[in-house]
Amino acid sequence: MKSFENQKHRQNQSSRAQSPCILHGNRKNVFSTLLISLLLPPVFLVNSCSKLPSGSPDALPGTVPARDSVLHTILVDYRQPLSSAATGHGTCLDIFIFDDTPQGAVDRIIHLDGNPEEISFYCFTGDKTIAAVANSPKRFNPMAIARISSLQNIVYSFDEDNPESPIMAGTTRLSGTLAGAAEIVLTPVMSEIRLESISNGLDGYELLEQPRIRLCNINGSAKPFQEGIYEPQELMEYGEWASLPYDVGMFPQEVSIPLYCYPNEGDPESMGTIRTMLQLECILKGKRQRFNFAVPGIPRASVTGCSIYVFSEEEADCEFSLIVSGEDA
Repeated sequence: MKSFENQKHRQNQSSRAQSPCILHGNRKNVFSTLLISLLLPPVFLVNSCSKLPSGSPDALPGTVPARDSVLHTILVDYRQPLSSAATGHGTCLDIFIFDDTPQGAVDRIIHLDGNPEEISFYCFTGDKTIAAVANSPKRFNPMAIARISSLQNIVYSFDEDNPESPIMAGTTRLSGTLAGAAEIVLTPVMSEIRLESISNGLDGYELLEQPRIRLCNINGSAKPFQEGIYEPQELMEYGEWASLPYDVGMFPQEVSIPLYCYPNEGDPESMGTIRTMLQLECILKGKRQRFNFAVPGIPRASVTGCSIYVFSEEEADCEFSLIVSGEDA
């Protein structure tokens, strides 16, 4: 019995001797945890510029911007010259904010529904280049737009564009040290060829029956941020027919029929240049006839008016005039 008590006494002494060591180890663990938590940045600071909701400041309840962030406002001017564009029916707006440096790294990307005319957002301080695309039929991959040079890789096909809510794009710059507002002008990639009148000069008051028009050799694709002139890299053989409302008799028929295409500014004097063509089809004296007219250079976001004169079964002419140039859009 005595030996048992001595053994129990020794075990208690051993436990008391070990307890300071256990407490010391716990203190080390607590100290390490506190140290790590202090070294890790708060989540809201890390995400303050990359994850903030977009829109006006009123749409950011409880948001605390990072210390090195600044609030900017962008006023969007949708410069829309196309006849069929439905005002206020835009589908979406994508905004890309890049550092205004040689590397041009992306600061943040914002995707919004509709076509808002004013957007406010926080971003890191420093000069910025702002690029925007409206009504894109495709969603962007943020990983593929890490630098401003990536904008040159954005390409759209003509057959995925829509004249009622056309793809539009533009850029602007911001001074990023102070809060302020800047305007960005967005223009369509698409252009318009508009038939304004057609005249019949045939003898004997022969009618131009069932007249209709379309475009041929349409530029099949275009880059919204392209620098320099637009020349076709691929072609669509022809577009859809647009019928005139009446047969054409002795009096000129005043109309306003829009046809749409992508820009084609190739030098008409250069060998190998493929011109966009306007084609008229009608029935003359019981036979179906077609007349083709080469359209002069078509700038981006332009409107070109045209007037057709038919003199005989073999001869016709078309006059073109630039109504809205790409710069005026």
